[in-house]
Amino acid sequence: MGTNHAFIKTVLSIAVPVALQCMLQSSFSIIDQIMIGQLGSVSIAAVGLAGKFSSIYQVVVSAIAVVAGIMIAQYMGKGEQAQVDRSLSVNLAAAILLALGFTAACLGVPGHIMSIYTEDAAMCAVAASYLRLIAFTFLPMAGAILLSTMLRCMERASLPLYASIVAAIVNTGLNYVLIFGKLGFAPMGVDGAAIATVMAQLANFLLILGAFLMSCRKTGGSFHFSLSLGAEGYRQYIWMLLPILVTEFMWSLGENVYASIYGHMGTIACAAMTLTNPIQGLMIGALSGLSQAAGILIGKSLGKKDYDEA
Repeated sequence: MGTNHAFIKTVLSIAVPVALQCMLQSSFSIIDQIMIGQLGSVSIAAVGLAGKFSSIYQVVVSAIAVVAGIMIAQYMGKGEQAQVDRSLSVNLAAAILLALGFTAACLGVPGHIMSIYTEDAAMCAVAASYLRLIAFTFLPMAGAILLSTMLRCMERASLPLYASIVAAIVNTGLNYVLIFGKLGFAPMGVDGAAIATVMAQLANFLLILGAFLMSCRKTGGSFHFSLSLGAEGYRQYIWMLLPILVTEFMWSLGENVYASIYGHMGTIACAAMTLTNPIQGLMIGALSGLSQAAGILIGKSLGKKDYDEA
């Protein structure tokens, strides 16, 4: 009974903070939508469409984090710290490359991207402006997601949660100030919401980075960046990553296809669809968090060759 109690305690200590953190990450776009809801249907629809495109990046980088969690957890179970560092390094590099690609696309051709979703010139212009600004969230988001995965594997899942709480507060406060023009600032509308999201994601990354460095110092260890997995290691990595990556990308692509359909139906229909996203985002965030926690727990048990525990 004691063993079962300890196991359940471990599950809850990882699963609950991870699920809450994922829900808070989803809340960034939700808070934007709620506050922008006061600006009219064009703004609501524009932010919704831009958010759908950026969600492709979020889903794919989360898939990389899932693979990172599996690899790191198994090597931690085996007690192979060098391989843990290599696993984090390779997945972090993959996430950064992905972030740079999406950032370049959103900065370079935001209007062309949003024209796929709508023929409404006003909505397209607002969405493109929003997308160009939130492109700056992709790099800090990549770092935060991968370092959060590492902290969860170290059984310090509460630290990323605290960082996300602070970031959500920053996002909400800056939204209020920048969207509506408070405390001496000029009203910035949709662009203000985007800037608030960028600042909140940057704060989130810096706090999680600080938590990661502090945790390494407390455990007496240090992180060594290394991409030397070897040919066989990279082959196994690609075979592990590709199925998850393709599955998540196709799901996100489906979401974007129906967003494009609503976008071509008109502003009102698109705005109505956008307003349903908050509930969907919270549920998906919670379930994604639980699945990530399961991957870490199972991975550690498999690394120890404790198959009954797994």
